[in-house]
Amino acid sequence: MEKTKAHHSPGLLRDESSSSSRVSQSPMPSLPPGALRAVPSALFGVGAAAGAVGSGLGAMGARDLVAAHERQVAAREQYEARAAASEDLRGVANQRLIEFSALQRAAFTGVVQRMVAWLRSHAKQVRESDRLLVDGLGLPRVWLTPSL
Repeated sequence: MEKTKAHHSPGLLRDESSSSSRVSQSPMPSLPPGALRAVPSALFGVGAAAGAVGSGLGAMGARDLVAAHERQVAAREQYEARAAASEDLRGVANQRLIEFSALQRAAFTGVVQRMVAWLRSHAKQVRESDRLLVDGLGLPRVWLTPSL
């Protein structure tokens, strides 16, 4: 049995040995009527359920996005309020440092420079004294000489 292509339909095979012009078809299993209607219906149902779940999740995501934006705005306002308060405190602290610096200069002038002037003017008396000034403490000379 030799099969060749037919002249009028290139995709169909024709049996040359028989005189009839039947087209050979591959056998397909037959399904009961209405069996294929359940598959698309089930797929449509699954698709609708997935779409509903996806829409619900999308709505939840949108709600979370709006809530996150509101939290961001509130956090930014809180940050700016704290930064402004910090700037005010920094200004107050800088002013106090300037005041303390002036107080320190006045103390240096009033105490240390007067002491230096007194020590210079009384240098002879200081050299002849039995005590030496060491770190602001009066110590007798005997304590400073090494013992043999």
